[in-house]
Amino acid sequence: MEKPVIICIDATRMSRYADRPIVDGQSPMSLVFRSADMLRQAVGASSVVTLVDDTTPGDRPASHEYRRDWNEHDLVETLTSCSAGFDRHGSIVLLRGDAPFQLIDESQLLLQQHQQYFAHYSFCDGYPAGCTPEIISCDALPLLQGLATDAGFRSLFALVERDINAFDIETRISPTDYRLLRLELRGDTRRNHLLCSRIAGRLYQTGDITPPTAARLCEVLDTEQQLFRTLPASLNWILHGAASRPACYMPQVVSGPDAPLLSGAADPALVLQSVREFAELAGDGTVVLSHVGEPAEYPAVAEVIRGCVDLGLRVVVETDGIGWDTAMLQTLAGQLEQQNKRQLLTWIVFLDANEPALYAQIRPDGSLEAALAGYAALEAAFPEAVYVQAMRMQQNEHHLLDFYRHWKQHTERIIVQKYHTFAGRLPPQQAADTSPIRRLPCWRLKREITLLPDASMSMCHVDLFAPHVFGRIGDRPLAEMWEQHAEMYHLHLQQDYPGQCAKCDEYYTFTF
Repeated sequence: MEKPVIICIDATRMSRYADRPIVDGQSPMSLVFRSADMLRQAVGASSVVTLVDDTTPGDRPASHEYRRDWNEHDLVETLTSCSAGFDRHGSIVLLRGDAPFQLIDESQLLLQQHQQYFAHYSFCDGYPAGCTPEIISCDALPLLQGLATDAGFRSLFALVERDINAFDIETRISPTDYRLLRLELRGDTRRNHLLCSRIAGRLYQTGDITPPTAARLCEVLDTEQQLFRTLPASLNWILHGAASRPACYMPQVVSGPDAPLLSGAADPALVLQSVREFAELAGDGTVVLSHVGEPAEYPAVAEVIRGCVDLGLRVVVETDGIGWDTAMLQTLAGQLEQQNKRQLLTWIVFLDANEPALYAQIRPDGSLEAALAGYAALEAAFPEAVYVQAMRMQQNEHHLLDFYRHWKQHTERIIVQKYHTFAGRLPPQQAADTSPIRRLPCWRLKREITLLPDASMSMCHVDLFAPHVFGRIGDRPLAEMWEQHAEMYHLHLQQDYPGQCAKCDEYYTFTF
C-alpha cells in the first residue's frame, strides 16, 4: 500500500496574474509547483495531482484532473478517486495554485499534527491566506460528499463549516495574528500580484528562490508594512454636495465656518474619466456612489453605472431610497442583464429605522413611506442585490434589534454600520467603542480614493471640510495622485496622525 499522503494543487479559477513573474522570472504558479515538489519529498507523498480548468495557464501537468466548471461534488469525488487505495487515515494536502509563499516547514508540522491526532481536517490560523495548506483525511471524504453541492467550491473549510461538529479539527496558530491585515498573498489580482512581487523582493534578496520559512515570512510581514499599500481597491465618488435630505449623521448637517467643502455637481465626463483611470491603475475594484451626494439626485447616474460595469468594475450605490425613476431602473436592469453584468451592481438603502417618528428624527426631510417604496422598486428591478442599512448610534440603539428582526423576515441582506463623527465635527453618538486596542494604519488611506464633486481627490471620505487635495481629475493623472497620497499612510506607519486623523475612528473600518 502506498504511503497515505497525496498533495493536490488547486489550479482552478486562475487569473491572468497567476502566470506573470514576480521574481527572477518565476510566477506565483511556478513557485507553487516548486513548493509542492519540495513538500512531496519532505513528507514522502506518493504523488502531486493538479486540478485544472480552462483558466489554468500553461501546459497541463502530467498528473492532473480536468473539469470545465468545478463544483463541490467534483472536488470531493476527485479527492476520493486520487486517494483510492489509501487507508482511512490517509491524508490529502490541498494547496492553492496561485499562492507563491508556501511555508514548507509549517506545512510539515501541520501534517504531523494531523496524523498524530487522527484529525479529519487541519489548517493553520493567523497566517495570510494561501501560505499554508488545508489537510483532509480520507475517512472524512464521505462526510464532505454529504455536504457538497453543485456550487463552485471555494475551500474545504467552506464544506466543513456546514456541519463543523461532525469533524475532528486540528489547527496550528501563527506566532503573530495577521488576519487583521487582510493580506492575500496570491496572484489573483493586480494589487495582490504587486504585493507578492514586493514581498518576494524582500524574501529572495540573496537570489536563492526557495520557499521561505515561517519565521522569515513573519519577519518581513512584521517589519515591512510599507509594502502593503499597493493599488486602490475602491473609488468613492461624492457626486454632488447639496443632498436635499441629509440624515443627522451626514456632513451636510454641519453649518457655519466648519461646513464641508461640498458644492455643485460632478461633471459626468470627469466621473467617467476617473473610472477609466481607476480601472487602468487597479485592474479591478469597486466604485462607490456615496450617499453623501445622494445618487438619485444626480441626473447622469445611470450613465455612470453603465460606464463602470462596461469596464468590469463593481458598483455600490448608497442611497436613501427616495427619488429613483422606476422606468430608469427597469431599463438599466435590462441593459445589464443583456451584458450578463447584473452581478456587478449592488444597492444599499439607508433606512435607519422602522418607526416613522424615529425615522423623522434621523432624517427630518425624508419620508419613510417614500424610502420603503424606493426599496421595493430597487428590489423589483435588482432582486438579491439590494441591502437595507441602519446607522448604529445612541439615537436608535434601542430600536436596532426590532429593525433587524423585521427585515430578517424579508431579506438576508442587512447591514448595521458604525457611526462616526467626521473627526469630531458631529456630536458623539457612538453606541459602543469597537476600536482595536492598538491603533492600525488607516484602511482608507491604504485602499480608497475619494473624489469630491469638483473632481478633486481628498485624503479620505472624512476629509470633506478642509481637505488635503492631491489634485483634480483632468488636471493630474489619478495614478500620480495615488502615489502622493501614500505620504499620509506612511505617517500612520510611524504612528503620526496629523490633523483630523488624531480625532478620527474610521481607520479600522474595512469596506472593499
